[in-house]
Amino acid sequence: MWNSDTNFDYLNVVSVNKKALIHSTCSKFKIPSKGVVLLFDRFDYKRYPKGSIWRCNLGLHLNIKIGYVNYRKSPKIIQKLIDSKAYIHLIWLPKRSWNSSEIDLVWNLSHELRHLDQDIKNRSITLAYYFLKYCFKCFDMDIEEDKIHTVLPPEKDAELAAWRTVRERRLFGTQMADSYVHDNANKGTKKEIFRDLLKYDPNEEYDVSTETLSFLRKYQKQFEYILNIGPDYYISEIGSIEDLCSKLSKKNLIILNSN
Repeated sequence: MWNSDTNFDYLNVVSVNKKALIHSTCSKFKIPSKGVVLLFDRFDYKRYPKGSIWRCNLGLHLNIKIGYVNYRKSPKIIQKLIDSKAYIHLIWLPKRSWNSSEIDLVWNLSHELRHLDQDIKNRSITLAYYFLKYCFKCFDMDIEEDKIHTVLPPEKDAELAAWRTVRERRLFGTQMADSYVHDNANKGTKKEIFRDLLKYDPNEEYDVSTETLSFLRKYQKQFEYILNIGPDYYISEIGSIEDLCSKLSKKNLIILNSN
């Protein structure tokens, strides 16, 4: 249970050329040999409600043991993988994500693989990330920062890792990767996110654990209120904000090597 050999293309739908690109991308990350499944979905789920993960997201890393997604509202293929208990980690990319340009594919896949890295480093990063996403989706948080995805430290870390990966010489190289970031900062649905990324050097260390801990501390009263009024089904694992902050402290981490 939970320990099947890692599967790099569960549905075997990706072309040979893109499959080679996927394996090159995966080689930049320390993926466990067991317990991970990469699902390149055939569908985009356009009939799902607006705001649904399955309709809107470009990808998802799911720690199946923790949960986070609503099982009953998930596609049947996701339900099947959850029910199988063959894998702990699911990396899901819809057709719109893997069937676009090659650099989009590598960026989107690298982003989700970084979330896997975070989970391996400290499962509490994933717990914190799921909780933060819940808070910002379901509550009107009062924060100083712009309310964009990269305000959440695990999300910013994943985007910086994606940038760093596409910069790899054997993938797209620094010039093409940086042009991609600048182009997306000027147009498209994610321009605010890419503008935020341009404030950073992707090769400089971003301490996701410390940044997540600091963010939780900064708005601790709001987060405690959300916990106390009975949030979503997976959050009981968190305990209290103090418990979560303690789990994020350096003594509970393993070193997360830069990819």
